[in-house]
Amino acid sequence: MLAVAIGTAASLYASPQVAPHGDSEVADFIQVDVNADTQLQGTAIQVRVESGVAIITGSVRSLEQAERASARAIAAGGVRAVINQVSITPESAADILKGARSALEKQRMVRADDIRVSISGGRVSLAGKVGTSDEKDLARQLVSTVPGVVAIKNDLVVTFEGVRDDSQVEEQIRFMIRQDPLYDTLQLSVSVDGGTVRLGGEVGSRAEYDRLIRRSYVTGITDVQISGLSIDHQLAMEGLSDKDFTKKEAVLALQDAYQRDSRLQSSTIRVEMNDGVIRLSGHVDQAAQSDAAESTARVTPGVLRVANELKITGGAPMAAKPGELKLASPPTVKRRK
Repeated sequence: MLAVAIGTAASLYASPQVAPHGDSEVADFIQVDVNADTQLQGTAIQVRVESGVAIITGSVRSLEQAERASARAIAAGGVRAVINQVSITPESAADILKGARSALEKQRMVRADDIRVSISGGRVSLAGKVGTSDEKDLARQLVSTVPGVVAIKNDLVVTFEGVRDDSQVEEQIRFMIRQDPLYDTLQLSVSVDGGTVRLGGEVGSRAEYDRLIRRSYVTGITDVQISGLSIDHQLAMEGLSDKDFTKKEAVLALQDAYQRDSRLQSSTIRVEMNDGVIRLSGHVDQAAQSDAAESTARVTPGVLRVANELKITGGAPMAAKPGELKLASPPTVKRRK
């Protein structure tokens, strides 16, 4: 049996304790929350919110930091989508390649023996084989921690072979808790034995309680035991909330975000969602636009996985097909003086 306690002293964070109202207050709330996050120290991030869509700009060192900023923003009440426009400080190709291989080798969640890594202009490509969809997603997350990686093309093939042991599953759940803004200040315990995970500790709300259970059903887990898990409303972080959008809500939020993203002008994108998987198809001019569309999709509530099938046309005009969203310039937003 494996057991571990997970937590960070709540005093390390200084998130506001009063729930914000309106775009301006929500933006201020997220800004304070991002500035207080110890995993985002050394970054320069700015936040604004337009009609419930958070837009993040500035600079960070890694794709993981960019995505963590998005995770903090989407956790804020009143935010239904996040457009992440932060830039990532460049590193040499040799350093990125070395870092990516090291990140995959120095962990227990993913069997990385059959994973091949290549790089071009800060974009990392993953090829080879893994046993489960979870391992495919985790390999991407691990490589995202490497400074200088701006995007990841994940072409790993899932074989659905092999058995994940308790240590892999336990490490994955720990990793998930550590990355989630709703839990990273809490003292939670996790133990895994024979495919059963036991959760212990206290969370701040029923929504956090349900979310933790829901997200603990990773590949290899057949049962989640919660007798040691309880709710202490004094731990609730005002202004943060769990969101579990329906399929329709997720698609509408994503389409709205795409319309507001200045980087996606002239793109034609079709959005489909089934069983938590968002499929993006259509056409964009550049690889950076494909990266942008995928980034926004990943943080949309209710989305578990993104299948990016966008075609890069190099600027050649393409006609929109039925169901595709033809993007021109983003809508004009009137602001009060």
